[in-house]
Amino acid sequence: MRTRVVPLLTTAAILLFGAGILLMPGDVAAAARTAAGMAAGSVLPTLFPFLVLADLAVAMGVTEQIGSRMGGLMSRLFRQPGAAGPVLALGLLSGYPVGAAAAVKLYRAGGCTREQGGRLLALCNNTGPAFAVGVVGAALWGSARVGWMLYLCHLLAALLSGVLLAARAPSVPQGRPGRKVGRAGLGAALTASIKGAAMTSLYIAAYIVFFGVLIALLRQSGLLQALTRLLPGDGACWEALLSGAIEMTTGIALTTALPLPARWRLALQSLLMGLAGLSVLCQVQGVLEETDLPMGPYLKGKLLQGGLAALLTYALFPLFRPVLPASAVPAPVTLSPTLFWLMVLLTVCAFVLSALLALLLARLADRVSERYGWDLFEHLPDPLWYPWV
Repeated sequence: MRTRVVPLLTTAAILLFGAGILLMPGDVAAAARTAAGMAAGSVLPTLFPFLVLADLAVAMGVTEQIGSRMGGLMSRLFRQPGAAGPVLALGLLSGYPVGAAAAVKLYRAGGCTREQGGRLLALCNNTGPAFAVGVVGAALWGSARVGWMLYLCHLLAALLSGVLLAARAPSVPQGRPGRKVGRAGLGAALTASIKGAAMTSLYIAAYIVFFGVLIALLRQSGLLQALTRLLPGDGACWEALLSGAIEMTTGIALTTALPLPARWRLALQSLLMGLAGLSVLCQVQGVLEETDLPMGPYLKGKLLQGGLAALLTYALFPLFRPVLPASAVPAPVTLSPTLFWLMVLLTVCAFVLSALLALLLARLADRVSERYGWDLFEHLPDPLWYPWV
């Protein structure tokens, strides 16, 4: 029974999505234009140079040269080879999903093992200072210093989650870096890097537009509002959090305008920046194409990072207060700390539940195909969670 229900629900969801596009073409087109404008105007110009740099650094052997001097630090803290050090730096400075792309490039070149590569995805794939400072700080809060404070909490949470993920990982043998990373000529490496970065940029833009349209359909149809009415607390808070669990940028923008104290709005934004949302998750899956790197460590790392970032921001709020604009400090309503952290917990649970449902769907689809020869996904791209199966 269960093997029949899940494929039917999936088919129904696809049909509803198609019906929404047909019934609300104006809203869909407006959402697509807005998302495409954001991708072309701010996201891709920031990410594309770093994507090229990430490919070049691995192809030209830069990670190997610098990594030989970072082996001790990376091994002791994160149980990673020294070549992962420059990849970590790229991930912390560039933004989603450049760190994941660099980690995949290093793994393909033989610079790390499969287990190390899985953890490296979570450690290196982070929000960059351009987004934290330029978008969240300057554009949403009117203060670049707020963005720097958020970025600092995000960075600390990323490093702490990397240490926690490495707690039971095997030690990295000293003096045995593994297979040498191959070096290409500058011309060939540059051509391949630009080509690869262009394809990755196209993936990123497509995911941004798709999830922008999805959120618009959920909001315009009233489904998102109906779901928020079933949850405790203010519906606007839940709408912002659930939107952020799907697409990070949209949720962070909605969170800024919530009728909550600044301390809690900043903590919620740190949570969403750490989780990154399903849109970034799909972008990571796009760069994992034709690799066997597991997604499990990445999901664990993002959950850890989101929770740690929220806690750090909440605890360090006294450092934020002097840099907040005067209009951001007063709050029109109050919310009990218990309800606030319940909302944080339920948002994380919703993110995990969506991932588990996707995993269950992938497994059930495989079983249906094996037993009945009916492949629901025959003409569709591989499900997001097949690397887990």
